[in-house]
Amino acid sequence: LFLRGEYLPLAADGPHAERVVALARRHEKRVLVCVVPRLALGLLDASGNGRVAWEGRVHLPQGFPRDLRDVVTGARRQGDRLLLAELFAGFPVALLSG
Repeated sequence: LFLRGEYLPLAADGPHAERVVALARRHEKRVLVCVVPRLALGLLDASGNGRVAWEGRVHLPQGFPRDLRDVVTGARRQGDRLLLAELFAGFPVALLSG
């Protein structure tokens, strides 16, 4: 997947779009989506719980599977626009396989 796969930068939207790096790798029928935060320290909420109230989405390319599984948390993500709040809810990085 990493040696022969196609690299696809993914677009994010919303007020925190510039604080996210998102990419995908695709080879034949295998895909992997990686979404990581950047510069998130300034987004910590004032409650002191150490969480960021993420807003926005990552857009998957046409033809990608719409049912993905996070290989770290096991959570399932569905659709072609993935909410940042859901992606980062259980772990600060999303690594999705489809």
